[in-house]
Amino acid sequence: NINKKKIKYLPNFADDFFDEGKSVVAIMGHYGNWEWISALPLWNDKFTFLPIYKPLHNKIMDKMYLDIRSKLGCRPLAKNDVLRAMMKHKVDKNATLTGFIGDQTPKSKNIHYWTNFLNQDTPIFIGVEKIARKFNQPVYYTRITKIKRGYYEVDVELITENPKDTEEFQITEIHTRMLEKDIKANPAYWLWSHKRWKHSRKI
Repeated sequence: NINKKKIKYLPNFADDFFDEGKSVVAIMGHYGNWEWISALPLWNDKFTFLPIYKPLHNKIMDKMYLDIRSKLGCRPLAKNDVLRAMMKHKVDKNATLTGFIGDQTPKSKNIHYWTNFLNQDTPIFIGVEKIARKFNQPVYYTRITKIKRGYYEVDVELITENPKDTEEFQITEIHTRMLEKDIKANPAYWLWSHKRWKHSRKI
């Protein structure tokens, strides 16, 4: 059982959209205890929570992680199934919150945008922006802040209500700058161990 006293959510942050049957997109980084986000349905049942994940090659471990992340009410969605699933939920008029981890390293063949991130020339995953613009779903930046040992707070900021009105890469640049600001404020809470800079831009 989860101890609700150990994590504080803003449970009604997108209720205006959910009450109208609209779906939203949320973007976060490997910052703070990001796995806590899977508990979000315990605080709000007005939407189906679809956290995007990359399936593991080991089928047994993949099932184990999937079961762990599903037991609190969310429905983890494999990255290759995102478009199909979101389209189905739209047709069924089912309000969803689709959650992305935005500081993943894109494969070399899928690099379409570079920017300066933490003083490094960095390729940025643009799938969040592409999905948001395609479905025109409001985009939120999400952070999990450590209050004290074992206690966290989830905070959200609206990036845009109408993605189709934004310039190309604008959403990507905004959420990248927001994550960078959080990391600079508390560097210890970011997952520095993942290979974020394994690609170099070809000149």
